[in-house]
Amino acid sequence: MISVIIPTYNSAETLVKILESIYKNDFKDFEVIVVDDASSDNTSEVIKGYLVKYVLLESNRGAAFARNKGSELAKGDILLFVDADSEIEEDLLRHVHEQFRVSDYDVISGAFAKEPKIENVFLLFISTLSNYNFSRTDFAFSTHLAAIRKKTFIELGAFDEYYKSATTEDFDLFYRLITNGYKCKTNMKMVGYHNHNFTFLLY
Repeated sequence: MISVIIPTYNSAETLVKILESIYKNDFKDFEVIVVDDASSDNTSEVIKGYLVKYVLLESNRGAAFARNKGSELAKGDILLFVDADSEIEEDLLRHVHEQFRVSDYDVISGAFAKEPKIENVFLLFISTLSNYNFSRTDFAFSTHLAAIRKKTFIELGAFDEYYKSATTEDFDLFYRLITNGYKCKTNMKMVGYHNHNFTFLLY
C-alpha cells in the first residue's frame, strides 16, 4: 500500500486540487493522510468531502512535524510525500508502485513539470528551472513529490522537527540518505505540478 501524506496550512483551495488529482489515479491500493497544521481557513470543512485520514494539530508545528505525524499513522509500506499546493498525474501512484516493485531503491523522488497548469510567470520560471535542475542530477530529494520505503524512513529517524520552515527538512533528510548509503533515484517520469501563485516578492 502507498500512504500519501499531505501536510497543509491554510491551503484549502489548493488542497482540493491535490486530492482530486490523487483520486483520479487508476491505482487503488493507497490511503491519504492530511495533517492540518492548525489552519485558520476552512480546511476542516473542505476535507469532509473526501475519504481521508484527517488530523488537526492544536498548534502550528511546521511541515516536518506534520509529515512525521502522518507517517506515524501510515499503514502503507511506501510513504509518498506531496505538498498541499500541488497536483499529480493520473498514473503516478501506479508508477510509484511499479518502481518500488521492480527495484531495490529506498527512495524515488519526482520533479515539477516544465510548464505549470496555472498561468503565472514566476511559477513558470521556477517550474522550468526546477525541472532542469532535477534532470541534471541522479538524485535530489524534495518533499513536494517523493516516495520512500517506510522502513527506510524509520531507520533514518524521520524528519528533524527542529527545522520548522519548509525545505530545510528536505535538505537534512537528503544529507542523511546520501551519507548513510541508501539507494536513491530521481525519476523524471514522476511528474507533479505546483499551484502556488508566486509574486515578485514571494517565491
